[in-house]
Amino acid sequence: MADLELPDFIRPESMSVKLISNTKTNRSPWTGAVQTVGFGGSHWAIEMSMGSLTDWESRQLESILFQLDGMSGRIWLGDYGRQGTVPKGAPVVFGVGQSGSTLQTAGWTPSQKVLERGSYLQVGDELKMITSDAWSDINGRALIMIAPKLRRAPQNGAPVIVDNPRGLFLLDSNDSGPSRRPAFSNSLSLNFVEAIAS
Repeated sequence: MADLELPDFIRPESMSVKLISNTKTNRSPWTGAVQTVGFGGSHWAIEMSMGSLTDWESRQLESILFQLDGMSGRIWLGDYGRQGTVPKGAPVVFGVGQSGSTLQTAGWTPSQKVLERGSYLQVGDELKMITSDAWSDINGRALIMIAPKLRRAPQNGAPVIVDNPRGLFLLDSNDSGPSRRPAFSNSLSLNFVEAIAS
């Protein structure tokens, strides 16, 4: 099945975007000292509510929801509370084997701030937040600080999407469906987690 998308006319009434970090903590029973170890695999969780949907809107959304078939399907989602950034240039991944919380990029307009802290980017199927303002050098290259860490090395030359950044998500449960009230006022509450490929 192809990855799905929400139609443009559907916008959540409310939503939350959370980072689920993959860490383990141990507290010493003798000293109370805390030791924390971070692992790879931190990922986004999105909760969204759509209320007061017309019958037509609800039908469109339900058809996508049931097409996902629980946790087996995938859907492209972003943070609907934040607008994308107009790209300054044609940014791409620069270099092979990249990992961690930095991303080397090229193709930006030279010598200017290209991304602001707190905005998002997409590389491959991963959604990342920029954690520090990014500036391009005279060659149009920029080192971008991101969170969460890259889970897979992106392909050299892959596009860096900033105008409509999204990630690939799945429902966090196999149970999903609308709530209906008298006069057929429809609402949906949906929970998604970022899909991590093996």
